[in-house]
Amino acid sequence: ILAGSGTQKIGVIAYGSSDDPMLEALHLLKKEYQLSADYLRVRAFPFSGEVEKFIAAHEIVYVVEQNRDAQMASLLRMEASISAHAGKLKSIVHFDGLPIHARLIANQIFVSEESRKNLVRVA
Repeated sequence: ILAGSGTQKIGVIAYGSSDDPMLEALHLLKKEYQLSADYLRVRAFPFSGEVEKFIAAHEIVYVVEQNRDAQMASLLRMEASISAHAGKLKSIVHFDGLPIHARLIANQIFVSEESRKNLVRVA
């Protein structure tokens, strides 16, 4: 699933049971924070060429997962064709035994984006 036109600076990758909360989080980001993001749902490993294209097309790509060790982000960073873009990947990890929810995803992306804006202003 690819949501968005591919013209956003922000990309988000999720998979599995994170898909439904991620779709809701995209709505929250736009409605409450005026942030738009493109979304890619990964369905298989090894990754298709579409994953590399998606990452290359964005300034930053948030990887949303419910794994303590951020396994998906690690797999993406290790993939030979994607490793050149590894610096664009930022993990959003939720691991407290409960399912991830849209508010948590949206809030973490918003906070991260505000931090990035402040860093750009200072530089």
